Amino acid sequence: MSFGEELIGVIWSDYLTFGPDHYALIITPSRIIGCKKRALWKGLVVYLGPGSKATTADREDAQKVLAKLMEAKDFEFPKDSIVKIVYRKPRLFSSGHLDIHTTGKGLELIIGFRAGNRGTLEALIPSLIIFAADRFYDEKTGALVEAEILHNVRGNDQN
Repeated sequence: MSFGEELIGVIWSDYLTFGPDHYALIITPSRIIGCKKRALWKGLVVYLGPGSKATTADREDAQKVLAKLMEAKDFEFPKDSIVKIVYRKPRLFSSGHLDIHTTGKGLELIIGFRAGNRGTLEALIPSLIIFAADRFYDEKTGALVEAEILHNVRGNDQN
């Protein structure tokens, strides 16, 4: 089964959680889709996103996982319904989170992630910047995440 929609990122990891459950996220140009990581799929870990080092075989495996995710999706946020995404970076003794504010019923989804899995963040953050750079804010500074990253890169280049 082919997904048939352009993918920005597929993040499938034990490090993404919503409440007690582990989650996978599919990010396309038009929506964010989430699915609980079922026990049956426990061993699967996929990171596809901008700059991913995924091989052709990895991408083929991701397509298989993607089909399973779409069959069992738990939520879907169309891009037009997302007002703001607030990001808190994980710290040494605390997890990070994404707080997705949507229109309509004022639904908020908080997806926590623990420090220690760099691959999750390396796929998630660039995927969300591509998805909605104009709505993706750093909780600590209040600045757009993309602007923060560019500022940090420029600051490091000047040293």
